[in-house]
Amino acid sequence: MNGKTLPVKKELPFAEPVHQSVQIVDDAELQIRRDPANRLPRQIAQYLRLVDYIQTVKDAPHLKRSLDAHFERLIKYHRSFL
Repeated sequence: MNGKTLPVKKELPFAEPVHQSVQIVDDAELQIRRDPANRLPRQIAQYLRLVDYIQTVKDAPHLKRSLDAHFERLIKYHRSFL
């Protein structure tokens, strides 16, 4: 403040929270979503949205890496669907 730098403390004044995992979707819905017959169409739609975005909005390397990751996942869902 007023041109002075405050000293930096080495330790955090609070403890980091313990990692928590909370399930927000019930088990029945989770089973439906994990079914390859349901996952494959969603993955195809996501892949197509990303291709469209790259073609119409922004052609960037990080988007192409993401597209590649989606394609690998699409192959996995396709194989499990068959």
